[in-house]
Amino acid sequence: MSDLKKRIKNSSSNKKLDKKVKAEEFFLRAYYSVNLVEKIKFYSAAINFNYNYIDAYFNRGSAYKDLKDYDLAIRDFTKVIELNSNDEDAYNNRAVTYYAKEEYNKAIQDYNKLLKLNTLNANAYFNRGLTYRKLNMSEKALDDFSTAIELNPKDWEAYYNRGIMHYMNKNYEKAIYDYSKTIIINDTYEDAYNNRGVVFYVMQEYEKAIDDYIKVIKLNPHNRDVYFNIALICKEKSKIKSFKNYTEDPKLIL
Repeated sequence: MSDLKKRIKNSSSNKKLDKKVKAEEFFLRAYYSVNLVEKIKFYSAAINFNYNYIDAYFNRGSAYKDLKDYDLAIRDFTKVIELNSNDEDAYNNRAVTYYAKEEYNKAIQDYNKLLKLNTLNANAYFNRGLTYRKLNMSEKALDDFSTAIELNPKDWEAYYNRGIMHYMNKNYEKAIYDYSKTIIINDTYEDAYNNRGVVFYVMQEYEKAIDDYIKVIKLNPHNRDVYFNIALICKEKSKIKSFKNYTEDPKLIL
């Protein structure tokens, strides 16, 4: 009788092992697939063999998010959180998905939970700052961008977005500082030159604005916004002593 029990026990153990192996096989097939629909298919198969496969839920959720199937993505990230309430990436990705759905308050809640788990997560502060900006909560957005910069001084996107907030609040000198820092870190980011040019234009520093707009054109001759901005300065050309030198450059002509 004891031998029979032992054989039954071993059989059950082997089945569990087989399921785990199968789950891993499908997970790897999904992981190395380049097709999002196929990825979802294989991750789903892995989950069928292992209902608690956290990585499969997380990766399937990411695939759903990339396909803009946001509700299913949220469902998978929520399942990951149910299995591991300390999973920072799951909170972050669910928040990003809520943001994509324009459910900004829910996104804020997830970022708050994430930052309770890790107060040094610079990316979470940055993303929450973007979300606060959407909610027109400028002070909170500024605080989060500033914290992101403190934690990661090389985060040019945080400088850039803080520059936008300063511009909206008419703190033009601070906006110029942040756009300049953006350019120091990433000197090929055309939007930073364009936006700094806009600030110079508002401050009636037209020559500096033109200098920035020329840099935009050198980076991207097809940027339509910068030509419009240059046209605005053309109306003020009498205020620029050396404007003639600039307009002789054919790259500035529409």
